[in-house]
This record gives sequence, structure tokens and C-alpha cells, in this order.
Amino acid sequence: MAEDLRPITTKNLPDAIRLLNETSRDTSRPYTLDFFGFLSIRRFWNFALGYSFIRYIDDQPAAIAINCADPESREAYTFYWGTLPQFRRAGMSIDFVDAFCQKFHDDGYTLIYANSLPERPVRRYRFVHYLPLHSIVDMQGDYSRLPAPDPAYTIRKIDASMLTQIALTPGEPLHWSQRPGFVANLGSIVDVLGAFHGDDLKAYAVVPARPTVMVSFDLRSPDSCFSAGYELLRYLAQNYPCPLQAQCIFKGSFAERLFTDAGFRVTRKYFLIYRDLRATCARQAS
Repeated sequence: MAEDLRPITTKNLPDAIRLLNETSRDTSRPYTLDFFGFLSIRRFWNFALGYSFIRYIDDQPAAIAINCADPESREAYTFYWGTLPQFRRAGMSIDFVDAFCQKFHDDGYTLIYANSLPERPVRRYRFVHYLPLHSIVDMQGDYSRLPAPDPAYTIRKIDASMLTQIALTPGEPLHWSQRPGFVANLGSIVDVLGAFHGDDLKAYAVVPARPTVMVSFDLRSPDSCFSAGYELLRYLAQNYPCPLQAQCIFKGSFAERLFTDAGFRVTRKYFLIYRDLRATCARQAS
């Protein structure tokens, strides 16, 4: 069989959309995107199409990998990869993942991240050299156990650029979608809400600017201030539709403890995984 790897471009974008929809159909995260839906999600995640590929077999689109890139940190993130069932065979996934990882490595990237699928044991990702880094959950709730209001706090919007100035607890993990640069790139798509005690920012939340379903992309407190976190949740309850869906919450984090205390339940469990490109990609001969 003749195989070749082609970057995703405007010419093969219909192939990319079809592959994304069809390969995800039997997973816990199925996509049903049309052209405009794909453009919307591409804008949100800022896909690096130069590092995103379709594998063709006998000129038929067989597999897809969609990646994001951060040239400043020399790190990357795999938003999605998948193969059509009729093209799945031993070794193909390994070869495909190795191919796009090699491209990143050759261009000086050092690490690539991804989310595991909840239905797939995380140990299976070792076959493509991805290791578990952090346990993550998604949660949902209706603010059923909020304490009495605390008038000492005010909630107001802040500029996303302020996130780079907030000193988080050393070692506190950030998902790719929670990095300050990622949030700043979203512009008017999201609002960053701050809970202030006087002039001091005690907690913040990143939420959609015009939600139809309320989603929290991030909620943090530099000092693990639960009273500030509760006031953020109260503001969301009063101004956004319920229930709230909170995504990418790290196990043991301030956000997980806050949402749990507020009566939220876990809806999804998975892992942030990573691959060390320096250790797993071959050096190319000069």
C-alpha cells in the first residue's frame, strides 16, 4: 500500500473534518462538525495546521492528527488523533504518532502533551511513548451548597494579560488550555472574572463570554482562598445558565476541593499525558 503524510491545508480540509467526525464516533468525545464548526474550534484552540497531518493510504484519507504549538516554550499539544477502523492495523498508530512527533522534534520542540480518553487505560499510551502526568476530572453542579454571601468581595472582569502577573503555588499544574498565553489568544471568546478583596485579587475564573451552556475552563486562587472561590461560583450562578460544567480540574487542586464542597459531582476522569520528544525521537543526520 502507498502511504503518505500531508499537512492539513484548505485543500484537504473536507477530508480533515470527515476524519475528525468519523474516527471520533465510537469514543466518549464524538464530533459532529461542519465547516463552520471546525473553524470555530480551530479558532479556540489555535490549531497549528503546519504540524497537523492526514495520513493517506492509496490516496484515501485514513488517519488524522491535529496539534497545537507554542513556539516560545517549544512545547506542543495534541488536540486529537484518530484512525478510521478499516485502516487500523498493528503498528500504524505508532508510526503515525512517531511521524508528527518527529516533525516537532526536528523543529526544536521538547515536549508534547495530550488528554487520554476515559475509556482507554492510560497504560496503553505507553505504546506511543506518552506517559501519565496528572489525573484530571470534569465536574458538573448547580451550586447547591454555597455558603452565605460574603460582602467583602467584589467580582469584576480583568484583562487576560493579568494572568501572567499572578504568582501561583510552585508546581501547580496548568492544562494547555489554561496557560496565560492560550487564554490571552482567545480574546473576546472568554471572560476572565476576578474576585477582589479590596484591591487584592484572591481568585479568578475563565468562562465563555457568551455561553449557552455554562463551562468553566479554569478557576484558581493564588492563596487557596475558599471564600473568594465561593463568591465566584455565586456570581456564575446568578449570571450564567445552570448547571455549570467545569473542565480540566486537576485532582487534589484548589478547584477540585472548591467544586466538591459546593456540591459538584465528577462526570469524567482522564489524564494529562506527555511525551518527551528528546528522549523518544531519533536525531536526524545532518
